[in-house]
Order: sequence, then structure tokens, then C-alpha cells
Amino acid sequence: MQSSAEQLVAEFLREYRASGTYLRGHVARLAELASSQDDQVAESATRVLFASLVEPLADSFDPVAVTLYNRAFAQIVQICRRNPAALLLDERLNRFGLQSEEHLIARAESLRVVSDLSAHNELARSLQRVIILSRITLGADVAITSVIIERIKRNFPLAEIVLAGGSKAAQLFGGDPKVSFKEIGYSRAGTTIARLLTWINLLECVRELTDGLNPAEYLIVDPDTRLTQLGLLPITGASEKPQWVTSSGHHRVTTMSEWSGYLFFPSREYGSATSQSLAELTSAWLDQAFGETVTT
Repeated sequence: MQSSAEQLVAEFLREYRASGTYLRGHVARLAELASSQDDQVAESATRVLFASLVEPLADSFDPVAVTLYNRAFAQIVQICRRNPAALLLDERLNRFGLQSEEHLIARAESLRVVSDLSAHNELARSLQRVIILSRITLGADVAITSVIIERIKRNFPLAEIVLAGGSKAAQLFGGDPKVSFKEIGYSRAGTTIARLLTWINLLECVRELTDGLNPAEYLIVDPDTRLTQLGLLPITGASEKPQWVTSSGHHRVTTMSEWSGYLFFPSREYGSATSQSLAELTSAWLDQAFGETVTT
């Protein structure tokens, strides 16, 4: 079964690279294997799916690969959500108005535009809590998450900072008195559906951490984490749009993704034409998002 999944991935990538043809049937078959009711089949196919397709696309640092990932993984999610074991996944996605593959793709594509939080001076006066999602892997948390934490501490000194992730993230940042932790496990050895259902736990975590806060009082920072499957799965909606009073007395709504309380770092393509390190690119992205230049 593993060789069959490997063959599907190899043929899919070979054809796409050669002609740009998207072999939809191959992705569908991969998703079916990865969501099989036979755990052995599902786990085997999931290992191939992530190791040979998902992770190489995520690590390629290429805008074309981002487009392909969004398309392929949206199709995979759409197939998996029909599985009886994924009823909660389907229900929660429907609550966000994401009924179709096209909805998932459109939302993911919208995140590729850097959000504008240049009005963060107004936000700083109302923001009570910033939830930063871990990148799961230790190396990425060192290179990316640590830079985000330091900038949030600088720009929002009065806000509570909560890092959501695994125990390794808690150990890495445990010496920082400004950071508290909310543990969310993400198994890199489970089936595709099991990995997707981690998102349900994340939603519950976010609900708890934002309970009693209005949208102007919290910010969620997603550094392109596997917890949201690289931004493909939503955390907040944009139905509530808070207003801030500027120094001139006028109300304004920021353009922060129509303000959903959510900030996404498109790490797989931001600055892809440069030779900067991930830490440098993270800092540059924060500069752009906050409309400032901070020397690091």
C-alpha cells in the first residue's frame, strides 16, 4: 500500500512539473488511502502523503509550491471531512462558511497578502491578549516564533502573551516571564484525519483564551503552523469589526484582514527571492505588517 501511495505522489509531481497538469484523481486516491478505516493503511498512506508531497511543498520556499499545496490539501480536506470519523471537522468548517474545496482555497489564497496592522498604536490601547501559535518543530520556533514573541512584547507591552503548542515549545520559552503556555499536542505519526482533528482542539483552546474578550482585545498570530495546516484551516471569522478612536477623534477600522483578530505569516514564500534567513524574513514581515522598521 505504501508503494502505491508513493507511486501516486511521484506521478502527480512528475506530471505537474512537466506540464502543469493537476492529476486530481491521484490526489483523491491518496486522500482515500490516508483516510481509510483500516488504521494501518491510513497511517502508511499518511506518512507518504506528508513526507513525499506536503512537506516538500511546504519546504520549497516557492510561491508556485504554495499554490499547489493550497489546491492539493484543500482537496484532501474536502475528501477527509466526508469520513464518519471526521464529523467534527466537517461541522466546524461549515460553521466558518467553508462548505467547498473552492472556499478553502479562496481563504488560503487571501492570506498570501500581508495584513496591515499599521494602526497598532490604537490596537495597543485595547489589546489584552496575544495568542501565538507554535510552529511545532523546535528549529522553526527558534527561527520564527522567537522573533514574533519579541516583537509582540515590544509593540504590546501591556498585553498577555500566550504560546499555544507542544511541550517542547514550553521548554524553549519557559524562561520568559512574559509568556504563558497552552499545551496543544500535534502528532506527526497519526493518520491524516487525526492530524486534522488537532484543529478542533486548537479551536477550543482559542475559544477559552478569547472568552469574554471582544475582537479588539485579542490577536492571534499564526506563523504558518501545522496546527492550522499552514493556514488552510481558520481560527477566527471576520464578522465582528471593532472600531478604535484615533487621536483626531475619528473612528477607523483597520485593514487587518478586515480585522478578524488574526495575523498570518506566509513563511513559505515571503521574501523567496532573497537570501535572508528565516529570522530576518520574519522580522521584515513584522516590519511590513506593523508599518515600522525595527533593527534586530
